[in-house]
Amino acid sequence: TAQFWECGRPRLRGPISPLITTARECLTAQSLTLLPAFWIVTACAVIATFLGLVLYRLAMPHLIVRMGG
Repeated sequence: TAQFWECGRPRLRGPISPLITTARECLTAQSLTLLPAFWIVTACAVIATFLGLVLYRLAMPHLIVRMGG
């Protein structure tokens, strides 16, 4: 794979690296080397999206009242 190894584990460039690497490996029919990291990043993104939507739903009525709508 195109990963650089350091101290027995891959040195990743950013939080999106597992997503890009796993997508590339799926498309080229290679073995999935960063599958655990892929699921961690995906789970964090799903949780952050859910929390963002909940906060949006909670804030919207207050913003509408403040704007005079």
